[in-house]
Amino acid sequence: MKLLDAGQRLPIRAHPDDAFAAAHLGRAHGKAEAWYILSGGTVHLGLREDVDLDRLAQMVARQRTEELLALLHRVEVHPGDVVWVPPGELHAIGEGVLLLELQQPEDLSILLEWRGFALDGAADGHVGIGFDRALTAVTRRARSAAEIAELVHPAPREHEGSVFPAEADAYFRLERRVVEGAAVVSAGFAVVVVTDGDVMIGGAPARAGTTWLVAAAEGDVVVSGRGELLIARSPAP
Repeated sequence: MKLLDAGQRLPIRAHPDDAFAAAHLGRAHGKAEAWYILSGGTVHLGLREDVDLDRLAQMVARQRTEELLALLHRVEVHPGDVVWVPPGELHAIGEGVLLLELQQPEDLSILLEWRGFALDGAADGHVGIGFDRALTAVTRRARSAAEIAELVHPAPREHEGSVFPAEADAYFRLERRVVEGAAVVSAGFAVVVVTDGDVMIGGAPARAGTTWLVAAAEGDVVVSGRGELLIARSPAP
């Protein structure tokens, strides 16, 4: 879990899935990720048209990044939105967006853009296996507007279970809890972020912006006051 504050638009990238990471990189995990938006802006996610591997490779090699960015869906996001980024999906986070990100325990990024950034993408952008192989991990199929709406949408205010799509449960879960008086963080390892208000967690004051690590051995933890919590949990059993 991490808090990410984009001081500039971040480069276009994708992440491999578990099967690709095991077959080509000797890693146990790929990198699925999902975001909870805290401060809004623009994100770029998924292709608007199919792109074959040769065309994609040419755009990367020649750093035709304006062309590549124009191929992605541009989506305005707002506080309280969730964004599910399946492995392989091209994406970029826009300037000024603040988000809470949950991800698999790897940092495998296939960079398709580095011109104008303090990055050596030609050397480091292909996860050490060359772009010919690395780009085969990228989803090159177009996403419809309806599919994008399934990937990006407001999180339900009151919801049992994870606010992310069920597909993400295999990787991580995120609960949203509105506290008005008293609530319980159910037993189990969790990372709790206080996003609004001033509450007491297990009898200790917890102000907005603080992050709390809750060990499974703590059992149920009582929260009191008025505010909002995001509760990050490990994959579903």
